[in-house]
Amino acid sequence: MDLGQIRARAVGFQSQVENAKARVDADFSWYPYDSLSNIEHLDKLLEGELRDVIELLGDGRRVLDIGAADGEWSFLLESLGCEVVAVDYALTNANEMRGITALKNALRSKIEIIDTDIDNRFYLPEGKYDIAFFLGILYHLKNPFFALEKMTKQVKYLFLSTRVARVAPSGVPLERDCLAYLLGPHELNGDRSNYWIFSEPALRRLVERAGWQVLAFRTFGSGKGSDTNSLERDERAFCLLRSAYQMSNVELLEGWHRDDQYPWCWTEGRFSVAIPAEARRAAKIALEVYVPPLLIERLGTVTLEGQLGASHLEPMRFEREGEYQFVRALPPGLASQPLHFSLNKCLAPSDDDPRELGIIVSSIRLHF
Repeated sequence: MDLGQIRARAVGFQSQVENAKARVDADFSWYPYDSLSNIEHLDKLLEGELRDVIELLGDGRRVLDIGAADGEWSFLLESLGCEVVAVDYALTNANEMRGITALKNALRSKIEIIDTDIDNRFYLPEGKYDIAFFLGILYHLKNPFFALEKMTKQVKYLFLSTRVARVAPSGVPLERDCLAYLLGPHELNGDRSNYWIFSEPALRRLVERAGWQVLAFRTFGSGKGSDTNSLERDERAFCLLRSAYQMSNVELLEGWHRDDQYPWCWTEGRFSVAIPAEARRAAKIALEVYVPPLLIERLGTVTLEGQLGASHLEPMRFEREGEYQFVRALPPGLASQPLHFSLNKCLAPSDDDPRELGIIVSSIRLHF
């Protein structure tokens, strides 16, 4: 199902939700904002091949809705065939999560509802998730880095939105630097649950340092004059992120010694990756590698080479142990083929370790 079809489904689904609410004898207030309106921003965010990510929303796909409010978005995703886990925190939810629980019963839904403190004891059911939605939540967290970093280990793609600002209350410009403004308890609508408002550069750096690769980024709202604490000059950033945990922004093929406990991998002497379809417009690939002392001590200088189709990437020589970045341009039009790497020397299997060992790769990033 493409994004246009999901938008059409959302329009009809809104009426279904309103009918379900009318059947609930509610002694609480419903969440006052239209959660389903986010589909309009996602439609504008995703362009070209990135729109294919939405095709992951379908039968049997595991999806997270974090900060689910009354669950309208969760129930829409379920109607598309997804296995949905809706996450919120009763102490900060608008109606202590009674709304989402009541709607689950009224809609005869099977979504799983998790009540967890996203800022502290953040719990997710075990397993991997294809997509997570984290919309309008980040600036309500005391510890945004913690939440973002935790999700990288279980979530492949993350749709994130949060408020950003270009000017501080004092008039100091924010948009050129990686700065964040900490709100006072009575700023921004008098809501004590609001904490960090980031500049756009700061948000980009935050998600990257927390282990995400930015695939798409766009802001909506007041633009040039946006500030940190007024309702009139509100600007929101929407972005599509892909986890870089254990190189999950590419598909690891042969030649890797994987261990889910660690965000890095030993390689063999030859190892390969495939670039996913939505990232095949990438212009460069960057490997962060570590050359262990034992490799240099036993084998001397080691050379890493890459090959994509008939094109050879410029080799890199490692003469001493340490961390390196192997950054190379990708030939246009060839990214649909596997990318093969090879070392001219590697450690042979031994009694101490039966594996063939090459280098350690801690991340693989694609640059557009």
